[in-house]
Amino acid sequence: GDNYRRFATFAFSGAQTRVDIKVTRDFESYTVIPSAKNFKSEFKDGVISVYLDKPDYFMIRLDNDVNSLIAVAADYPEYPGDVPSKDGANVYYVEGWVEPEKGLLELTEPGTIIYIAPGSVLNARCRLKGANSQVLGRGAIIDPYENVREYDGRVAGSEGSGWHMLSMSGANSKFDGPFLLDARCFNLALNASNIEVYNYKALSTMMTTDGISLFGGKNHYIEHCINYTGDNSFVYGVEGSYIKDSITGTTCAILFPQGNSKDVTFENIYVIRADDGFINNRYNPGGKELNHSGTLINCDAMDCVNLPHFFQGKGMGMLEKPFKFDGISLPALSNVGNPHTSSLKGNQYRLVEIQNDNTTIETGNYILDFNNLYIEGELVEDEFILNNQGDSGYHYTLSFSADGKYTPVRPNVHKVNYKAENNVYVGAHQINFANDVVIEGGKYYVPAAEMLKALRSDNKVETKDIGGVEYAEVSKFVSSKAAEDVAIEDGNVYFTAITPRGNILFPEEGEISQYIEDNIISRACVASRHASAFFYTH
Repeated sequence: GDNYRRFATFAFSGAQTRVDIKVTRDFESYTVIPSAKNFKSEFKDGVISVYLDKPDYFMIRLDNDVNSLIAVAADYPEYPGDVPSKDGANVYYVEGWVEPEKGLLELTEPGTIIYIAPGSVLNARCRLKGANSQVLGRGAIIDPYENVREYDGRVAGSEGSGWHMLSMSGANSKFDGPFLLDARCFNLALNASNIEVYNYKALSTMMTTDGISLFGGKNHYIEHCINYTGDNSFVYGVEGSYIKDSITGTTCAILFPQGNSKDVTFENIYVIRADDGFINNRYNPGGKELNHSGTLINCDAMDCVNLPHFFQGKGMGMLEKPFKFDGISLPALSNVGNPHTSSLKGNQYRLVEIQNDNTTIETGNYILDFNNLYIEGELVEDEFILNNQGDSGYHYTLSFSADGKYTPVRPNVHKVNYKAENNVYVGAHQINFANDVVIEGGKYYVPAAEMLKALRSDNKVETKDIGGVEYAEVSKFVSSKAAEDVAIEDGNVYFTAITPRGNILFPEEGEISQYIEDNIISRACVASRHASAFFYTH
């Protein structure tokens, strides 16, 4: 039910760059995410144009539909000094498709460098144990264990006790650049002190695919991320760490403090989805008395499609747990019915939930200090508006202030009411060609080879050369018996296929096999998306 993770990636430097995203279906509005960055954009003839003054990450969402999201990762170019020598000491150089035995890679030497070239894939779960190690490049690490037909997941272990997509256990190490795709386990785990993470992009849909887990050490630094995973975005139980500039979404919680954490700061966190809340402090299997302290600065969830609560605690004990929040923009919370009709003045919000239900140790002494808190653009100044659960006192204390230095974020939604034309369908399935549909003399022409493939036909069809590409007029597919029928309605072309035989999926669609430099839009999660279809149609 949660299958969609799309992205495009490129690199540039220098002057302002315009990124064009062509949309080939009807839609009423689009949002450039994060709204807080206020990217300049415009729309014309089905193309959304976003202007970047420097390399940055953003997302496009259509009609507030989370399944329409596409992430765009514009990075700085790699310069010669950024790329290690293939023959360098302790360099594991990934070029093309590299798949170690059993899909597992463990490197233990200090100073080891894993370099993944642009368009290349390291199809492995990785353990990097040496101090001063690095993971660099613009390629991807893909989980081989998403291919359940070739790999037994028991070999790599389960969840926290097994192999992660990338585990870094050496102090003073660095991650910069690669994608982590299609995990069926935790994505990035940091297990030593002073690890730096830059330009991190993780896209996964499965449960237990936590984004970044700060399991050990202290003084980590994380900056500039796209972190859209199927479990908690940031899991942490460390000290003195700083995380900033992250577009973050999950089907679980954004922040998941566990163990004892101290002085962990998040700044400029842009939430696109948080189905289980923003902050959940509730994992304590040992039933110990735990304490936490943290700070959130300039964090917003105004692009979030689902946010049931802001803060939830359970089973942490009674030690003091102070949290400071400065500059927070929240939408209507969805734990009180319709998030679009709930009213701040109507006493509808449960900003904080403390759960004490006799299933674990009692929880309390949360000290939550809010400066510049806005809900639906309205400044929150009165705790009684928010506290309708009777949980004040020893469970938690709330304080609210405002210094006038923060401007609340408003959703960057653009109304366009676009009606797509010149689209081609086989039944209800839209076909996206590498070359545009051509109209000459009122007749519609489509790329012949691509159309025959979409129709699952080996028949010959009459073609003509248009701009160096062989096109065929749409009626020719019927006369050649490649299609049963064709109709043109409202500027769109609708084919009825000959009764299909065999597997309705193309052979290459059942498993990720193409991740190349010039294939700018990745089929992230294509394998998991088609897994059930494969078994039903095989």
